[in-house]
Amino acid sequence: MKVIKLDKTCSFEEKIALCLGYFDGLHKGHLALINKAKESGYKVALLTFDVSPKQYLNNLQFNVILDEQQRNELLNDAEVDYLLIQKFDENFSNMSTKDFINYLKNLNPSLLVVGYDYRFGKNANGDVSLLKEHFNVIEVEQVKDEKGKYSTSRIMSSLESGNIDDVTFVLGRFYSINGKVVKGLQNGGKIGFKTANMDLNAPYYLPRKGVYACFAYVDDKQYYAMVNVGVHPTIDKLNETIVEVHLLDFDSNIYEKEIRIEFVKFIRDERLFKTLDELIAQLKNDKEVIRNLLSHPRIRIKY
Repeated sequence: MKVIKLDKTCSFEEKIALCLGYFDGLHKGHLALINKAKESGYKVALLTFDVSPKQYLNNLQFNVILDEQQRNELLNDAEVDYLLIQKFDENFSNMSTKDFINYLKNLNPSLLVVGYDYRFGKNANGDVSLLKEHFNVIEVEQVKDEKGKYSTSRIMSSLESGNIDDVTFVLGRFYSINGKVVKGLQNGGKIGFKTANMDLNAPYYLPRKGVYACFAYVDDKQYYAMVNVGVHPTIDKLNETIVEVHLLDFDSNIYEKEIRIEFVKFIRDERLFKTLDELIAQLKNDKEVIRNLLSHPRIRIKY
């Protein structure tokens, strides 16, 4: 896949099917657009932005479901040919529907593929029917289940509630985060549960504070992992949320190594224990629950 940061000179001579959207999670709804574009037989291109328009326009904290490396790997797996990245700023956000249509015409797509609710232009004044007046357009119907539409907002809501099963279902894969292992306070090792603190590669959306069953990947090897997202309130409580990873049956030094975490199941909320003995007993129980869960044949395991 070729990544192109757009400027005014970009235009395609070959036939392309251009998918429009932000594609922030590459969930099943996004993949439906990509698969529809592939059916055309044309080269497949995605038009996205360098930042979330919603976050930019509403001055929200910038968080991501995918970092750039994850996004590009998933798009390669989906056999996308071109990823077009447009800088989203004040000028672009104020573009009229007419100017946006001309902007698309400059790219010279043979086909546009959009979701049924796609909007564009200043104040989102443009819709799919307007695009159809100027382009050959395939409109993809809503992708949903009994719980509702597959969407980024649904993923965020499920992460906030710890509903990892729903996150996995909407994404079609385990939700994952990447980072480098850095030294923390090293209190885990003192109580028999050595943990790796993650310096995250991106400002990911983190799930609800608590303990999770996860798969961890270090040096391309998979391990069972007990992961705590939170501030470890029982020992030296922190002011900011961190991600701590305890690899089961593992005792090597992995400081400064890259680690990837796949969230499989929410186990319990993070809580304050009255004594260290209570904490240790709970962690031992969590560890066995997680081992049994991750070794179950119904759990998809990569080696």
